[in-house]
Amino acid sequence: MIMKKILIVPLCAMIVLAVIFSAIRITYLNNTYPNPKIIEHKIGEIIDGGGVSVRVKKSELIGGQEFEDSFKNYTQLVENDDGSVVSGEQYKVLLIYIDITNKTSKIQNISVAQMYAETLTWTNGIDAEIFGMLNKDNNVFDPQYLEIDPDKNKSIVLTYMMYDFQFQKKDWEEVKISNFDLSLSRYPVKHIVKLL
Repeated sequence: MIMKKILIVPLCAMIVLAVIFSAIRITYLNNTYPNPKIIEHKIGEIIDGGGVSVRVKKSELIGGQEFEDSFKNYTQLVENDDGSVVSGEQYKVLLIYIDITNKTSKIQNISVAQMYAETLTWTNGIDAEIFGMLNKDNNVFDPQYLEIDPDKNKSIVLTYMMYDFQFQKKDWEEVKISNFDLSLSRYPVKHIVKLL
């Protein structure tokens, strides 16, 4: 019995020290890396990013079948668990039309790959294949590398895919454009455009 009491005291002390150390570490991390400041923007608003500005012109959410009907050269390659190819009813494409303006006297090379479409529970990056397909008329093929000449503007389409297996069944049935935001930056300031 005495042996148990002797073991309990150091064990309790170790647990208390572990809790105190964890609390100190959490406090340190929260002070060092606080939550980002969130700034919300609306469609049509010009968002100043220093050397470049961004303006979201419009957005649309297209069902997979409608997308395939509009773009005959697109082939869906994603498979279901059973090996069958995802059908047009199982995916949607979010298209966001933006203008990016170079406000400097030098060529600007930017990446739009860091712009994410998101809801409270879902985040996705640009679909590079569809991005290249929809922006080829502007000679833009790679979301990682977008070159804009001095004092010039580029209009591009950001492309995001979503699949039914990424959502709960009820959420998938209720997906609409007003559920989404476009996140232009993540940290320390998070600029988001409400896609209403």
